[in-house]
Amino acid sequence: MNALAAALSAIAAAVLLGIALGFQNGALTPEGALLSLGGGLLVGALVWWRGRREPKLPRPGGWAIAALVLFAIFSLRAFLWLIFREGDELRVLSPNNQGDIALHITFIRYLANGAPFAR
Repeated sequence: MNALAAALSAIAAAVLLGIALGFQNGALTPEGALLSLGGGLLVGALVWWRGRREPKLPRPGGWAIAALVLFAIFSLRAFLWLIFREGDELRVLSPNNQGDIALHITFIRYLANGAPFAR
C-alpha cells in the first residue's frame, strides 16, 4: 500500500509541477517536463520513505485474489483492443462509443507539441 501511495503522490506532484512550470514559462518545455518528472520522483521517494514503517495491510485471501483476477481479465478484454497503431495513425476497433479517448489523445498530442499556456 505504501508503494501505491508513493506512486500516486509522485504522479500528482509531477502533474502539478508540470502545470505550474507550463504557466510560468508560457509553454511546457522539455526542461520543464524533466524537472517536473524529477520533482515527482522526489516526492514519491519521500512519501515511500516516510511510510516504510507503517503497518502493512493483511494479505488478501483466495476469494479476494480470484475476484481481482476476474476483474483484471474483464478489464483487459474491454480496454486492450480499443486502440492500435497502423503506420502513423491511431485507429480504434470498436464500433461503439469509446467515450472521450479521441479527446484525450488530442490533448496529449497538443500538450506534447509545446502548447502555449495562458498567462
